[in-house]
Amino acid sequence: MNCSKIDYGTVKLPSSLIELALVKYQDAMPVGFIPNSVKKLTIKSSHDPRTIEILPLSIPSSVEILSLPLYNGPTTSEYLPDSIKELVWNRETDTQTLPSKLETLLDQVINQTNIEKLSISRYGKRWLKATIKRLDKDNSRVLIVDNKSLIGGIISQSRDPSNNNSNEYTPIYLHIRKENNYLPYWSH
Repeated sequence: MNCSKIDYGTVKLPSSLIELALVKYQDAMPVGFIPNSVKKLTIKSSHDPRTIEILPLSIPSSVEILSLPLYNGPTTSEYLPDSIKELVWNRETDTQTLPSKLETLLDQVINQTNIEKLSISRYGKRWLKATIKRLDKDNSRVLIVDNKSLIGGIISQSRDPSNNNSNEYTPIYLHIRKENNYLPYWSH
């Protein structure tokens, strides 16, 4: 659906819609615009792809596969619902969720979503297509394996001692560095 000049107040999408691609996306869509029947959602912008804005709770909990090329916004469950099992994500710019140009906070995906498959691209090049398996109910141990190269392993998360809330884990960063032959790795 071309969203370049859409009036969200008058357009009603069918409640039987299962797959939806929003292209030329410019304005944040209101909560309730995407029907609860949608299981696969793609949101693209042709104007300035880094300006994709998602409002809290605007993506319904029916969405299981989400593609957000160039999305650089928040990744908490308010913005990306817990129902998402597969996320295709291409990040190009720095935001508060990117500590530096070649790092991504992986703990947000692990602890604040139910995503099982994660594909991350940087500057148009896919550098991670991984399967995520949570091994404990509290996510203290998580298996992450790249589907192409078998790079991965078990991440044991540690509690953040600086936070009084004992359920908070220290951040996990996913890195890619030229000096490491562009192989992804993570650190706490």
